[in-house]
Amino acid sequence: MWFDEPAPAPPSASSRALLRSGLPEVFQENDFALRFAGALETVVDPVAAILDNLAAQFDPDLADKDMLRLLGGWLGIELDEGQPEESHRVAVAEAAELSRLRGTRAGLERELRLAFPGLPLRVEDGGRTAWALRPDDLPEAGEGEVVVWCEAPVGEDVQLALARRVAEAVPAHIPFRLRVRKA
Repeated sequence: MWFDEPAPAPPSASSRALLRSGLPEVFQENDFALRFAGALETVVDPVAAILDNLAAQFDPDLADKDMLRLLGGWLGIELDEGQPEESHRVAVAEAAELSRLRGTRAGLERELRLAFPGLPLRVEDGGRTAWALRPDDLPEAGEGEVVVWCEAPVGEDVQLALARRVAEAVPAHIPFRLRVRKA
């Protein structure tokens, strides 16, 4: 028995043989050691597989639906369940740029373009920036207002969604109006 060929490894849930391949030669010939290591592999392999693919879990293009929702929460993005999964992926991928542009006309335009692709929207910003060496040289503050124009007739549900999105994107102290073309 001591000089016989070692028995093949027993079937296991693990095809990678992560632990069994790392055993010293003495234990690779022992049936009990191989079965014990195989049993541990059934527990360790799913964790090792997740760790091997960890980078893919944080990639918006590759992450599964639950992880995508979690990424959106981490980044402070409210994903609308009514939108397709592909627009969620784009929103998570664009989160850093949207955060950088937040509160600006360019940021509002980009956010509306991502949230309502194909809808002809135009943003007019009544705000302004002024500077002077002395405070007395500054022009009087005027009321800046943001006007979002929708060049296509849309239903009331889309108008409400547009108004909600604009209210979230525009700074709190800036009033806004939504103008929608009638049918």
